[in-house]
Amino acid sequence: LRDSAGAPLQAGDSPIGRALGGAMVRREEAMLRAGDGSERFVVMSAAPVHSERPLPVSLVVVSLEDIGEVKRLERLRDEFLSIAAHELKTPLTSVKGYAQLLRRRGLEGAQADRGLEVINRQCDRMNQLIEDLLDLSRVDLGRLCLRLQRCELRELAAEAIAHVQPLTARHRLLLDCEVGASVEADRERIEQVLANLLDNAV
Repeated sequence: LRDSAGAPLQAGDSPIGRALGGAMVRREEAMLRAGDGSERFVVMSAAPVHSERPLPVSLVVVSLEDIGEVKRLERLRDEFLSIAAHELKTPLTSVKGYAQLLRRRGLEGAQADRGLEVINRQCDRMNQLIEDLLDLSRVDLGRLCLRLQRCELRELAAEAIAHVQPLTARHRLLLDCEVGASVEADRERIEQVLANLLDNAV
Protein backbone atom coordinates (compact mmCIF):
# COMPACT_ATOMS: atom_id res chain seq x y z
CA LEU A 1 0.00 0.00 0.00
CA ARG A 2 1.33 3.42 -0.98
CA ASP A 3 0.14 6.96 -0.50
CA SER A 4 -1.11 9.07 -3.43
CA ALA A 5 2.46 10.24 -4.14
CA GLY A 6 3.71 6.64 -4.37
CA ALA A 7 5.56 6.50 -1.05
CA PRO A 8 5.19 3.22 0.90
CA LEU A 9 2.92 3.37 3.95
CA GLN A 10 3.87 1.68 7.20
CA ALA A 11 1.18 -0.57 8.66
CA GLY A 12 0.33 1.87 11.45
CA ASP A 13 0.11 4.82 9.05
CA SER A 14 -2.23 3.18 6.56
CA PRO A 15 -5.97 3.89 6.74
CA ILE A 16 -6.58 0.36 8.02
CA GLY A 17 -3.84 0.62 10.64
CA ARG A 18 -5.17 3.93 11.91
CA ALA A 19 -8.71 2.55 12.03
CA LEU A 20 -7.41 -0.36 14.12
CA GLY A 21 -6.11 2.31 16.48
CA GLY A 22 -9.61 3.74 16.80
CA ALA A 23 -9.44 6.55 14.20
CA MET A 24 -12.13 7.21 11.61
CA VAL A 25 -10.55 7.58 8.16
CA ARG A 26 -12.59 9.24 5.41
CA ARG A 27 -11.77 9.21 1.70
CA GLU A 28 -7.99 9.15 1.52
CA GLU A 29 -6.25 8.51 -1.79
CA ALA A 30 -3.83 5.60 -1.95
CA MET A 31 -2.25 3.15 -4.39
CA LEU A 32 -2.92 -0.57 -4.14
CA ARG A 33 -1.01 -3.35 -5.86
CA ALA A 34 -3.46 -5.67 -7.61
CA GLY A 35 -3.07 -9.42 -7.98
CA ASP A 36 -1.67 -9.02 -11.50
CA GLY A 37 1.07 -6.72 -10.22
CA SER A 38 -0.47 -3.50 -11.51
CA GLU A 39 -1.00 -0.54 -9.19
CA ARG A 40 -4.34 1.19 -8.95
CA PHE A 41 -5.40 4.51 -7.51
CA VAL A 42 -8.18 4.14 -4.95
CA VAL A 43 -10.01 6.22 -2.38
CA MET A 44 -10.10 4.44 0.97
CA SER A 45 -12.34 4.91 3.96
CA ALA A 46 -11.94 2.88 7.16
CA ALA A 47 -14.08 2.79 10.28
CA PRO A 48 -13.37 0.96 13.55
CA VAL A 49 -16.04 -1.28 15.04
CA HIS A 50 -16.08 -1.79 18.82
CA SER A 51 -17.92 -4.70 20.40
CA GLU A 52 -18.14 -2.74 23.64
CA ARG A 53 -16.32 0.43 24.54
CA PRO A 54 -13.67 0.93 25.77
CA LEU A 55 -12.57 -2.48 24.52
CA PRO A 56 -10.05 -2.56 21.67
CA VAL A 57 -11.29 -2.43 18.10
CA SER A 58 -12.62 -5.83 17.13
CA LEU A 59 -13.34 -5.12 13.47
CA VAL A 60 -12.53 -2.57 10.77
CA VAL A 61 -14.92 -1.79 7.93
CA VAL A 62 -13.09 -0.67 4.78
CA SER A 63 -14.51 0.77 1.57
CA LEU A 64 -12.52 1.17 -1.65
CA GLU A 65 -13.35 3.23 -4.72
CA ASP A 66 -11.30 2.78 -7.89
CA ILE A 67 -10.35 6.24 -9.19
CA GLY A 68 -7.93 5.10 -11.88
CA GLU A 69 -10.09 6.59 -14.64
CA VAL A 70 -10.32 9.90 -12.78
CA LYS A 71 -6.53 10.02 -12.47
CA ARG A 72 -6.14 9.19 -16.16
CA LEU A 73 -8.46 12.04 -17.12
CA GLU A 74 -6.60 14.41 -14.81
CA ARG A 75 -3.32 13.45 -16.48
CA LEU A 76 -4.82 14.01 -19.94
CA ARG A 77 -6.16 17.37 -18.81
CA ASP A 78 -2.74 18.46 -17.58
CA GLU A 79 -1.08 17.29 -20.80
CA PHE A 80 -3.72 19.06 -22.86
CA LEU A 81 -3.25 22.32 -20.97
CA SER A 82 0.50 22.08 -21.48
CA ILE A 83 0.08 21.46 -25.23
CA ALA A 84 -2.48 24.25 -25.59
CA ALA A 85 -0.26 26.74 -23.75
CA HIS A 86 2.67 25.85 -26.02
CA GLU A 87 0.62 26.08 -29.20
CA LEU A 88 -0.81 29.47 -28.26
CA LYS A 89 2.72 30.91 -28.22
CA THR A 90 3.26 30.50 -31.97
CA PRO A 91 0.32 32.63 -33.20
CA LEU A 92 0.94 35.16 -30.42
CA THR A 93 4.54 35.52 -31.57
CA SER A 94 3.44 36.11 -35.17
CA VAL A 95 0.86 38.70 -34.13
CA LYS A 96 3.40 40.53 -31.99
CA GLY A 97 6.03 40.44 -34.75
CA TYR A 98 3.77 41.95 -37.40
CA ALA A 99 2.31 44.48 -34.96
CA GLN A 100 5.82 45.70 -34.16
CA LEU A 101 6.66 45.96 -37.86
CA LEU A 102 3.53 47.98 -38.54
CA ARG A 103 4.31 50.32 -35.67
CA ARG A 104 8.07 50.79 -36.10
CA ARG A 105 8.50 50.73 -39.86
CA GLY A 106 5.24 52.32 -40.90
CA LEU A 107 4.41 49.64 -43.47
CA GLU A 108 2.06 50.72 -46.21
CA GLY A 109 0.16 49.25 -49.12
CA ALA A 110 0.67 45.56 -49.86
CA GLN A 111 3.09 45.06 -46.95
CA ALA A 112 0.63 46.50 -44.47
CA ASP A 113 -2.20 44.42 -45.94
CA ARG A 114 -0.05 41.28 -45.64
CA GLY A 115 0.75 42.05 -42.01
CA LEU A 116 -2.89 42.62 -41.15
CA GLU A 117 -3.86 39.42 -42.97
CA VAL A 118 -1.38 37.39 -40.90
CA ILE A 119 -2.57 39.04 -37.68
CA ASN A 120 -6.18 38.24 -38.55
CA ARG A 121 -5.36 34.61 -39.42
CA GLN A 122 -3.38 34.08 -36.24
CA CYS A 123 -6.20 35.57 -34.16
CA ASP A 124 -8.53 33.03 -35.77
CA ARG A 125 -6.08 30.28 -34.86
CA MET A 126 -5.90 31.43 -31.24
CA ASN A 127 -9.68 31.51 -31.10
CA GLN A 128 -9.79 27.91 -32.32
CA LEU A 129 -7.21 26.83 -29.77
CA ILE A 130 -9.19 28.48 -26.99
CA GLU A 131 -12.31 26.65 -28.14
CA ASP A 132 -10.35 23.40 -27.96
CA LEU A 133 -9.16 24.35 -24.50
CA LEU A 134 -12.73 24.87 -23.33
CA ASP A 135 -13.91 21.59 -24.82
CA LEU A 136 -11.87 18.90 -23.07
CA SER A 137 -14.15 16.22 -24.49
CA ARG A 138 -12.31 16.67 -27.79
CA VAL A 139 -9.11 15.38 -26.28
CA ASP A 140 -8.39 11.73 -27.08
CA LEU A 141 -5.37 10.12 -25.48
CA GLY A 142 -3.71 13.51 -24.95
CA ARG A 143 -4.21 14.71 -28.54
CA LEU A 144 -6.33 17.48 -29.91
CA CYS A 145 -9.16 16.39 -32.16
CA LEU A 146 -7.96 16.35 -35.78
CA ARG A 147 -9.97 18.12 -38.48
CA LEU A 148 -8.88 16.24 -41.58
CA GLN A 149 -9.00 17.88 -45.00
CA ARG A 150 -7.06 17.81 -48.26
CA CYS A 151 -4.03 20.12 -47.94
CA GLU A 152 -1.26 21.24 -50.28
CA LEU A 153 2.05 20.84 -48.47
CA ARG A 154 3.74 23.59 -50.49
CA GLU A 155 1.00 26.04 -49.52
CA LEU A 156 1.28 25.08 -45.85
CA ALA A 157 5.05 25.52 -45.91
CA ALA A 158 4.72 28.93 -47.58
CA GLU A 159 2.25 30.09 -44.93
CA ALA A 160 4.52 28.85 -42.14
CA ILE A 161 7.42 30.81 -43.64
CA ALA A 162 5.23 33.91 -43.89
CA HIS A 163 4.45 33.62 -40.18
CA VAL A 164 8.05 33.18 -39.06
CA GLN A 165 9.96 35.48 -41.45
CA PRO A 166 8.99 38.75 -39.67
CA LEU A 167 10.47 37.36 -36.45
CA THR A 168 14.03 37.14 -37.75
CA ALA A 169 16.05 39.83 -39.47
CA ARG A 170 19.20 37.68 -39.69
CA HIS A 171 17.69 34.92 -41.81
CA ARG A 172 15.95 34.88 -45.14
CA LEU A 173 13.61 31.94 -45.41
CA LEU A 174 13.13 30.50 -48.90
CA LEU A 175 10.89 27.70 -50.11
CA ASP A 176 12.37 25.49 -52.83
CA CYS A 177 9.72 23.01 -53.90
CA GLU A 178 9.20 22.13 -57.55
CA VAL A 179 6.85 19.18 -57.07
CA GLY A 180 3.53 19.71 -55.37
CA ALA A 181 2.03 17.16 -53.02
CA SER A 182 -1.27 16.99 -51.20
CA VAL A 183 -2.15 15.05 -48.08
CA GLU A 184 -5.21 14.53 -45.93
CA ALA A 185 -4.33 16.20 -42.64
CA ASP A 186 -5.33 18.77 -40.07
CA ARG A 187 -4.32 22.02 -41.75
CA GLU A 188 -3.95 24.01 -38.54
CA ARG A 189 -1.83 21.36 -36.82
CA ILE A 190 0.51 20.78 -39.78
CA GLU A 191 0.99 24.49 -40.30
CA GLN A 192 1.70 24.93 -36.61
CA VAL A 193 4.24 22.09 -36.59
CA LEU A 194 6.08 23.68 -39.54
CA ALA A 195 5.99 27.11 -37.90
CA ASN A 196 7.34 25.67 -34.64
CA LEU A 197 10.18 23.92 -36.48
CA LEU A 198 11.11 27.12 -38.32
CA ASP A 199 10.82 29.19 -35.16
CA ASN A 200 13.15 26.81 -33.31
CA ALA A 201 15.61 26.82 -36.23
CA VAL A 202 16.00 30.60 -36.39
